[in-house]
Amino acid sequence: MADREGCPAPNGGDGGSVYAEGSRILVAGIERTAFEAFAPVLQRRELVVDRVSSQEAGIAVACSATFDLIILDSEPREQTLEEIVAAMRAPKCASRGAAILVLTEPDGVEAAQVLLGHGVNRVMLTSDPPEIIGQQVAVLLEVAPRVETRLSTRLDTAVGQGANQLFCQTENVSASGMLVRTQRRLEIGEVVAFEIHLGDQEGPIAGRGEVRRYARPDREGVDGIGIRFVGFGVGGEERLGAFLQKALAQHPGG
Repeated sequence: MADREGCPAPNGGDGGSVYAEGSRILVAGIERTAFEAFAPVLQRRELVVDRVSSQEAGIAVACSATFDLIILDSEPREQTLEEIVAAMRAPKCASRGAAILVLTEPDGVEAAQVLLGHGVNRVMLTSDPPEIIGQQVAVLLEVAPRVETRLSTRLDTAVGQGANQLFCQTENVSASGMLVRTQRRLEIGEVVAFEIHLGDQEGPIAGRGEVRRYARPDREGVDGIGIRFVGFGVGGEERLGAFLQKALAQHPGG
């Protein structure tokens, strides 16, 4: 892990910015003690981590090199969190497509959650167990670039000898899966058939997906389930890819 403050890197490096292949994480403005609490979890996952002392300094780093995930403290020194996030989502920023995880003290949760779905992907407490933070990091790094979009969706689930239809809306969609808004809790690992309406004249795309996780309102601003795509009907994957490419070009970073 590289540390731009000049302190020894957790991997025993000299603090320089030497990157190996793999997912790249920028940690900006996180107090040293808090960072050292969860740094071993990142180290075990063999992630490349760069740390800077402030969120403002993080803007320059994030916009000059491409990172997959940015971890921010919720209280910048000079600018507002909203301004920091907006700068990192700017069209010319190299890391505009990165996932953003905000760590906050309990009294800053409400303000940070306002940005969920508006540039921020997760809000967690600084005091959350390191393993839980590590799990969320893994989830954020696993998914392809997402588009925040509300698309009408139908899920068909097997119930006994029959089937159950669930009508809902997407919260976000990527090439690898989608997060749908629903209070229903399908079984993790359950395979569902889906139809997604892209809003064009060609009708819905169809396919099959696997329920992978549950979304929590206090962390993601939505109650729902995450579904990984496992297969598409004829032409469905190509149509979704074209839809996402156009949406990402119009709104980089989600």
